[in-house]
Formats: sequence, C-alpha cells, structure tokens
Amino acid sequence: MKVLIIGNGRFDNIVKKIEYDLIICADGGFNKAIENGIYPDIVIGDFDSIVKGNDFSFDDIFHNIKVIENDDQDSTDIEKALIYCLDNKYLDVTVMGVTGLRNDHFLYNLYLLTYFFRKFSSLKIIDRLQVITATDFRIDFFEKMEYLSIFSLTRAMIGQSSGLLYPINKMEIGYAGVQSQSNVVVKKDAFIEVESGEIIVFFPLKYLNNFMIKKRNNYDIGKKVL
Repeated sequence: MKVLIIGNGRFDNIVKKIEYDLIICADGGFNKAIENGIYPDIVIGDFDSIVKGNDFSFDDIFHNIKVIENDDQDSTDIEKALIYCLDNKYLDVTVMGVTGLRNDHFLYNLYLLTYFFRKFSSLKIIDRLQVITATDFRIDFFEKMEYLSIFSLTRAMIGQSSGLLYPINKMEIGYAGVQSQSNVVVKKDAFIEVESGEIIVFFPLKYLNNFMIKKRNNYDIGKKVL
C-alpha cells in the first residue's frame, strides 16, 4: 500500500505526480488538502490547526473520513502519522507539505526522516522541486541528474561513489565536517555507498522514480523505471 501524508507546510499541488492508495492528513494538512480539492482517507493529530472554513461543511466532510484524535504533545502530527503507518504496516510512505514555511519544523522533519527511514520499506519527503530521502548503505541513480546534494545531521563516512561529476570517496561528511552541495550525476547507473552513519540526499522531483536505496536491513526504496 502506497501512502501519501500531507502536512501543514507549504502546499505544492503535485499529488497527480504521485502514486498512492491512501491519503493521510496530519492535522492542519487537512486544510491545505481540502482547499486544493483533495479529500483524504484519514486525518490524524491533536486538531489544534484544523480550521472550520466557510466554504465547506466540516461535519459533512468528516462523515466520510476516518478521524484519529491524538493529543500527545510529545510528538508532532507528522510523527503521529508515521507511527500510525507503522502500526498498520503501511511501509511505502511519501510525505509532502513539510517544507517551505517554518524552518524549525522543516529541520525537525529531516530528523524524523533519519530516525524513521530504517523502519519503512520506502520513506521520502517531496515538494514541487525536490525529493529528499535517506540511507545508511547505498543509493543508486538510473538517470543523469543536474544536481545532487548530500548532507548528514550527525556524521557519516562515504566509502565510494561512481558516476558523479565530483567523486566522493573516503569522505567524512556531516557534523563538524564537510557537506556535499550541488554535485551532478553525469552517468546512468551512478551510485553512492555509505560506510558508516546515514546521509540525507536531495535531488530534483522529476527523478522521483529513477533511484533505489539499499539499507543495511536490506529493504529497497524507490524503483527503476524501464
């Protein structure tokens, strides 16, 4: 089951570009979805951000939506949505609506990505410009890409790479080290291998289906488009 989670950040109406079977709105993400004609299957959160608008009947809409109220103040609404997916074994998840507004929220969502990615078969963040994903082992690319940026929120050692304009071999990145900004994928079947730690990878949205991640628990993320 492919799940799309919509958060309360900037809304980029790119839903038609995504394959999904289930839409979950994290609290205020419901407002953004309804305003753009998207009706979720589930809404989850503490409901402190949902606005009862004048242009629709709040009760009528919720009549057809599963409502899960969770007022735990020690987790964010995106976190609650991810945990709900894990509890229900929905392991192929794309998250949108978590970029473009509050930077502190975006930074925390990057931390969530690095914390949760090992638990899912596929977990990525998207917006109108980029795909953001994470790995602790290897990422493969099946198309040339005009840019590719790699970061670590802690510390990671990249063992080797192939097919990049600026090769990354035996390089430590992350906290108190360097980051890899604006590299270029110049060959098909390029890859990056991680020796230790985990990396966050940014690349253009149009390559959403042209990568694959291998993690140390042997899950694969993404797919090769033939």
